[in-house]
Amino acid sequence: MDKKTKLIAIFGSSIYSPRKARDIDILIAVDRIDSVTEKIELEVAIKRALRELGMEKTCDVIVFDVDSLKENMKPGGVASGAIAGYKVLYDEIGFEEMVKKAAEELLKQGVVVYKKGRKLDLTIYTKLLLTKSSQSKKKNI
Repeated sequence: MDKKTKLIAIFGSSIYSPRKARDIDILIAVDRIDSVTEKIELEVAIKRALRELGMEKTCDVIVFDVDSLKENMKPGGVASGAIAGYKVLYDEIGFEEMVKKAAEELLKQGVVVYKKGRKLDLTIYTKLLLTKSSQSKKKNI
């Protein structure tokens, strides 16, 4: 499996609520995935390697190719978890801009998701994300 890594990011509850998080959600994007079997093999191999390192928390590893990641940046997909909180470790594809565009779309739609029986109003996270993003740009000027 000769893959070129394009993105590594941690997202979801391990970022926005680390003390309460039961697991660490890791998002990895590679240049291409040729089959569902290959995707599963990559995810299992990465989880196994992390367990062997002695990680205290379970790691939920999601691997996409770049095109599939873009498709999953919609309400209910990866975008929902990333908007609530993310930390980019490595990025060649402009993930922050992808999250921002997803946030703008979610804000228009007023999306609410339910996770483990809890109502999560993504518009609150979206407004915070977009405010933080605009403040960051002002500081860089």
